[in-house]
Amino acid sequence: MPTTSYSEAEMKEGKDLISLLVDTKIAKNRSEGRRLIEQNGISVNGVKVTDVKAAFSSNDFDSDGELIIQKGKYDERIAERFFSKEEQEYLKHTDETLYP
Repeated sequence: MPTTSYSEAEMKEGKDLISLLVDTKIAKNRSEGRRLIEQNGISVNGVKVTDVKAAFSSNDFDSDGELIIQKGKYDERIAERFFSKEEQEYLKHTDETLYP
């Protein structure tokens, strides 16, 4: 499945869904992204999104550090959270996850 990575800094403040759609190449441009959302064609982690102002931050990623963005029934992309070196080192030495 095609994957796009984001740094913690990018996702800490949140990123709007339309930008995520363009970045992951689900939509060719912001207009198409807005239209897909308005026509109920987008799901994030299995939940339909109908708000064109929806935004996602680090807290919205699953335990694997991923957001699965789906257009229609079959076109899926992954927005992946990139772990900093400090976070990677921390995860190596613990059984904890950075996501609750």
